Amino acid sequence: MFVENSGSVLNRDMLMAAVRGRSSDPFDRYIDVLVGTLRKKFGERAANARIILTVHNEGYLCTLQAAIEP
Repeated sequence: MFVENSGSVLNRDMLMAAVRGRSSDPFDRYIDVLVGTLRKKFGERAANARIILTVHNEGYLCTLQAAIEP
């Protein structure tokens, strides 16, 4: 989802629908945990992230540029 939408802000509901097929409730932190896991795999922390950025009050922004064939 992040690679396909690189450069676009994805909110929790969009990510939850893609991952679990449902919307998230306001206290659901499932997506935050998954993003944290991805950041660890990239060797990043939220404070100095360069690949998956947090856009406060909006969602997450992936900065990876990938060529996706149609």
